[in-house]
Amino acid sequence: MKLLIVDDQESVINGLLDGIDWSGLSVDQVLTASNALEAKNIFERESVDIVLCDIEMPVESGIDLFHWVRKKGYSPYFVFLTSHAEFSYAQEALRLGAAEYIVQPAPYSEIARVVTKAVCAVRKEKADEITNSQGRALVKQQKKISSGAIRSLLAGRIMEEVWRTLEEQGMLPVLDGPASVVMVEIVKWNGNEKEWEPALLEAAVGNVADEIFEACGQISGVAMVDPDICALILQNRQGVHMSRQELVRQLQFLESFCERYFKFEIACYLQEAESVKKAQVYWKQLRARAEENVLRQKGIFAEEDAFGGGSGYRFSKVKYWKKLLADGYYQTVEEEAVELLEQLSRQKVMNRETLQNFYQDFMQMLYAQMNEEGRALGSIYATSEAMELYQSATRSVRQMQDLIHYTMGRLEEDREPEEIDSRAVMSQIIDYVQNHLEEELRRDDIAAHVHLNRDYLSRMFSREMGISLKEYITEQKMKAAQGMLKTTSFPVNFIGAKLGYCNSSHFSFTYKKVMGRTPKEERALKEN
Repeated sequence: MKLLIVDDQESVINGLLDGIDWSGLSVDQVLTASNALEAKNIFERESVDIVLCDIEMPVESGIDLFHWVRKKGYSPYFVFLTSHAEFSYAQEALRLGAAEYIVQPAPYSEIARVVTKAVCAVRKEKADEITNSQGRALVKQQKKISSGAIRSLLAGRIMEEVWRTLEEQGMLPVLDGPASVVMVEIVKWNGNEKEWEPALLEAAVGNVADEIFEACGQISGVAMVDPDICALILQNRQGVHMSRQELVRQLQFLESFCERYFKFEIACYLQEAESVKKAQVYWKQLRARAEENVLRQKGIFAEEDAFGGGSGYRFSKVKYWKKLLADGYYQTVEEEAVELLEQLSRQKVMNRETLQNFYQDFMQMLYAQMNEEGRALGSIYATSEAMELYQSATRSVRQMQDLIHYTMGRLEEDREPEEIDSRAVMSQIIDYVQNHLEEELRRDDIAAHVHLNRDYLSRMFSREMGISLKEYITEQKMKAAQGMLKTTSFPVNFIGAKLGYCNSSHFSFTYKKVMGRTPKEERALKEN
């Protein structure tokens, strides 16, 4: 147990050190400070359990120190030493959360009594924290075992003995009772996906589900099955099944909560199960339902809900795309293919079968054209990232579009270099940028000006110039701004607006990032 004495009077500190049997009070170490600054330094390097602190001290008072201690998150047992004149200060300290005060001068026996009380309080607090910590660890371990049992159940490897034990503790639904099986799939991230580890995601969804469904008398079991798929098994504690309407309403609340606070959108696919033990059968059906949602629509979907039609839909337009590929119009093929997918989605004829048919027709067309050119299709998908795109394209329209974008970019990149005079193109780009510095310079406009695919243009520019097109445009705009700052008296915000920066703060930030000083600092150099 560590105790800190804070007082600006050395005689008071020495008297306390010599007048009290600290070891007899179970205080192992007594630290001292003559002012608040010294006390702060001690707090930053030591773990202090109890503080005896004078209120009236120079520079910073004991009340000021108390505020600092609480702000920093330290939580020692705080006892103030006060004279009658500062009694109102002590009352204020108690109101703010200090443990108690001692009116000075006080006999050492009184101080020893208060310290003994503090030691007991600190010991109890530490014991409670250990108990609570152990309890939290136990619950965490139980939830980990529960999620593992659910994953095994859905995979057909039921851990019945473990399940029965957790069932008795109220951690899992009754294995032989009816339940609602729900697949919760993340269909879109609006925040930073990398911030979410699977265990964190499982805990977050599980905690929210507990709060939502416990209020309705439901036991909820939660487990992450895949990085973006969570299993949820719901069962009423009294064996009475939740109505479909109520279940949908609660899942809609879960959907709203995830979108607002977790920054991702979910689709919930639900199925009624006659018993939890048969959940694997229903889980397979939910998997198939999720695969039909190729548009990655968010919402609540029951077994009767349909995801579009279009069975047997084929795509004759790919024959025309093959001719475009032969002539080198890769960007045109990309734009038309992406637009066709979006059109089918708008017409509500897009489902899993339609997407698979599109994929097959598109890849057959691509294979046929590359075979005629004497090139292997596998050369485009040689990297692990490219192979992942190739294998996952039929999961959703967006992933199919990603595959098209990547494939056309690679074909453009692999085009014979002698077809393009890169020096001439660079000269055209530089002239175009210099002549349009006061406008919004977009990559698509520049690509159209030099008659190149926008992605190929970006890659070629970076290769030839050593920096990206975006960086080059920003650099040239800042150089133009520097010239105006040095040769004109135009206001800084006017110069920024003239170069397309309507937000003066953004302009100043960009200028400093490129030039190493702010526009005002640049102008000050000119005036000096």
